[in-house]
Amino acid sequence: MRDTLRALAKLSTIDASAREIDLQLQQIPAQIGESQANLKKLDALLARERSDLASAETLKKSHQEEITKQNTSIGQAKSKAAKARNSREADAVERELDHARRTIKERETELATLATAIESQKKTLAEHEGEFEKLRAIFAADETKANAELAELHGKRNIIVVGRDEIAAKIDKVTLRRYEQVREKRGVAVVELETNGMCTGCRLAVPPQLVIEIGRGEMPEVPQCPHCRRFFYVRSLIEDQPSL
Repeated sequence: MRDTLRALAKLSTIDASAREIDLQLQQIPAQIGESQANLKKLDALLARERSDLASAETLKKSHQEEITKQNTSIGQAKSKAAKARNSREADAVERELDHARRTIKERETELATLATAIESQKKTLAEHEGEFEKLRAIFAADETKANAELAELHGKRNIIVVGRDEIAAKIDKVTLRRYEQVREKRGVAVVELETNGMCTGCRLAVPPQLVIEIGRGEMPEVPQCPHCRRFFYVRSLIEDQPSL
């Protein structure tokens, strides 16, 4: 039991050191992913603004074509007026002329409003595109920096975990599986049992009889906290491990 406990204590020391790096290895990609997602959202908004501007330009062209068409109609109507044989034909031509003139006036008014709106849209779009390019440049720089940090962290982690597999091989599979389960849930799976019977992991008191048995090293298996299930070590049982 003592050999297993010593191995668990060593393993926990390695994993505790690696855990801080693991957290950073998770946080950095998450931050980059969030920035990338925000950049995609802005790009989608820009695409929508470009689409709105294109629609306005299409409408403007349609109005201009309508004005040209109505001007042609006016010319044709005037030609008809000159050939009118009676008042009924003359009235019909006049109505046609009124409709064409009214349509032209409406389209010209709409064109003026539309032209102002298009210019405003172009200005806004240009500003947003400039801001987007600045953000994209910042993101590219941040991504390059993050990749460098990740490479450095992976290098540090590789150094920290040297020998971990050899230590883990000294622990029976059942205990090692329990260790990994507790580590996954609690972060740290091996803690010291204080002399007053307090678990340093969950800060709850351990039954006195269990404290006595652990102190004597009489338990057949590596002891675990009855509350948080972390593994206990007592310094007297692993006294050849001064770092703990």
